[in-house]
Amino acid sequence: MAILPVQRAASSSTTTFTDPTKAGAVTAAVTGVGTLATGIGNVPDIWPQYDDYDAPNNATLLGTPQLVWDGFSFPAGQTLYFSQAFSISSLEDHVVVSTVFADNAHILFIEEVDPTGTMVVQSITPPAGLNDGIMNPLAGVTTDVSAPYNWKTLRQYSKIFTPMSTDNFIVLTVQAINYNPNGPVNPAGVAFVADFYRSKLL
Repeated sequence: MAILPVQRAASSSTTTFTDPTKAGAVTAAVTGVGTLATGIGNVPDIWPQYDDYDAPNNATLLGTPQLVWDGFSFPAGQTLYFSQAFSISSLEDHVVVSTVFADNAHILFIEEVDPTGTMVVQSITPPAGLNDGIMNPLAGVTTDVSAPYNWKTLRQYSKIFTPMSTDNFIVLTVQAINYNPNGPVNPAGVAFVADFYRSKLL
């Protein structure tokens, strides 16, 4: 048996779609019709950044994640969804390895969805997603008020799964929230990378 690289899903202003609803972001990612995320860069100059080593070990899993939002306005309490999708080409066992950053808090969903993007066929993460931090904007002025702040944590997740149909899509979605500010600066941003591999019988 061999292990083959399949796809890298990395946050990007050209491949990541954003919407105020999860359904809207997922459907946009599957159909390619919707609002693309905006690459915002490291707005406060203190966020962590993802980078490949200078000598990556394969030509498939390439691409540095961008820090994204829906623009350069960061309303307090705003919740947005960011989705990226790719079509399934094989029904062999797959592995996903993901890392997510968000300022301030987020929930990660990785799902197999139908060709319209409207029905979840299987949840690769738990159905309610993987939670990082309190998804309430008041946390910014009540509980998340001293270091280490929630945004300083990068979250990792890996899972083995078997796709159900090559007609379907794998979609990674990050639900992110911008807390109410406890100071004059209150940017928001999301960055993620997920590498997918599959098995192949020799």
